[in-house]
Amino acid sequence: MTIITNNQITTPDEEEYFYSVSPFEMTNALGSVVAILQEYTFNKMDGTSELHPYKLYKTKEGNWYEINPSTPSLENNILRKLKTAIDLQENPVEI
Repeated sequence: MTIITNNQITTPDEEEYFYSVSPFEMTNALGSVVAILQEYTFNKMDGTSELHPYKLYKTKEGNWYEINPSTPSLENNILRKLKTAIDLQENPVEI
């Protein structure tokens, strides 16, 4: 698998992140591929990501998919901001 894009994004509260998008094969217990998602990997532009890079997954239909539903609440806030920023960038709202 290869990386599709490398970009940067700013969240609504003005935090800046580098991110890459690459395909991610989700498999079942038998190892068969059941879906291919887009994996977004985020790092803060200042070179830090609190403990690790943030990862989000999106279906081809544009829905966010939770691979690890038990994330800490602080991280949930960051992930929510990143999802909002990506959605706004990919689907700008016309006024």
